[in-house]
Amino acid sequence: MLPQPDVPVRYPFTDVVALSATEFAMTAIGDGYVLDVSAPSLTQRFCYVPDALPEDDDQHTDAVGYDPARQLLLAQPQTYDLDGNVIASQIARYDRVTGTDLDWYTLPDPQFLAGGMVMDDDGALLLGEGNKLYRFDFDSQQLGLVDTLSRFRIARVDGLAIDRNAGTMVVVDNTRDELVEIDLAQLNL
Repeated sequence: MLPQPDVPVRYPFTDVVALSATEFAMTAIGDGYVLDVSAPSLTQRFCYVPDALPEDDDQHTDAVGYDPARQLLLAQPQTYDLDGNVIASQIARYDRVTGTDLDWYTLPDPQFLAGGMVMDDDGALLLGEGNKLYRFDFDSQQLGLVDTLSRFRIARVDGLAIDRNAGTMVVVDNTRDELVEIDLAQLNL
């Protein structure tokens, strides 16, 4: 059972990423929370709704990530208007400690919604959407297709992680409800 949050949660929780052995970042509709299982506490840490968003618009993300080298939280929300139409897709970076917005990047395709994300060794963001793996380079602000995961029988990415010690990427496949471990050398990274 989760501890009582410091601010109301707009359920459901949509993704989770480990920040440490006892802390996890979790996203719900419009907000990101940090769960500290040692406290225990659930604290609103970052809001993935930009300040300029019209009051009637809403945001949803299925992917939250963590960059431990730079101490950044990341999210990839889509923006919806009052009628539920998708009007934008973005990547956002936040300070891990304060939750302060640092950067917002608008993607060219407003329909893009990643099911998982993880930082690669070069400081770029890997995003899984459907059965495809994309790379977002923060310097060039370019999103590019790097691989198709269907050859590993992955139909829809619902989570990504990299095990650097094992040299593998772990993919949660939503359609089969299972974890698939892929040798990084087999990917076109």
